[in-house]
Amino acid sequence: MDLPAPDPHAPNMYRCAAPRYVSALYEDAGLRQVAEWDVDVELVTDSAAEYWDMMSEHVSLAVAALRQVDEAARERIRAHAMANVGAFEHDGQVRVPGAARCIVGTK
Repeated sequence: MDLPAPDPHAPNMYRCAAPRYVSALYEDAGLRQVAEWDVDVELVTDSAAEYWDMMSEHVSLAVAALRQVDEAARERIRAHAMANVGAFEHDGQVRVPGAARCIVGTK
């Protein structure tokens, strides 16, 4: 599936993802003692189906991509996603690891 490259200046979930991107904005705004660190997080769902429902209904990039394909393609994408997320299923839950970046500064 080919999607156009997103506008790098438009709001999206990865716009500020590069390390030090937001820290530089803070420093440019006059904040001092800017610190940045990542915190390990998990996205926990009760099943692969619940994971798919959450991703396909609430993650804007996924929603936009799925709108551009027909029902057969959506089903192939769903089956592929659910098969892959199965690797993260443990003790009756799906636990997908991730990271949250924390950035602080002093005015």
